[in-house]
Amino acid sequence: MKYSTKRLFLTLLLFILSPLSLAHFHYEIAVSTKFIADKNQLKSLDITFLYDPGVSDVYLEDIQNNELDQFAKELVRDLAPLHYFTAFQLNGKTLKTAVAKNPRAVVVGKGKERRLKVSFNLPLENQIALKGKSIFDVLHVDSTESATLYYDTIADISFSPSLAQDCIADVQEINGFKQGEQPQKVKVVCETK
Repeated sequence: MKYSTKRLFLTLLLFILSPLSLAHFHYEIAVSTKFIADKNQLKSLDITFLYDPGVSDVYLEDIQNNELDQFAKELVRDLAPLHYFTAFQLNGKTLKTAVAKNPRAVVVGKGKERRLKVSFNLPLENQIALKGKSIFDVLHVDSTESATLYYDTIADISFSPSLAQDCIADVQEINGFKQGEQPQKVKVVCETK
């Protein structure tokens, strides 16, 4: 069955605007991020979004398992204008990223716990040579103010083997965040020789 993420977004929009929905529609995405480096050259981030069950059900309603990767390609393409809900900073300066690559999707769980998991690689426009102390901030913000993106645990931030001994991550909760804003401060400190 042919589908499009625009149709799925329209379905979500209709749900949001339905007379029964008096408030703005909100959903959650659990995020995991892996820093990908070759030796001390930071190249990209591998990002995974695990959508909450409600949004997953809407997305998965018309999708067969053999269509998941095509759906992921279209969804990631549609997220490009929103910068994939991701901003990445080094020592306070925003790093430019390229177009996301290798989108893929799987369904995890069953029944009411069934969730859509979408992964992609977000390359840096220019690789970063890591030497000395580097402080990274990872920001996940939905400018449409619908999605709240968060890390379940510190283990959801990981590093390729060449960085595993040099980098540590810290996640701190932000009290009083507004919908669409980041509910956590995510900082990664790498000290390389």
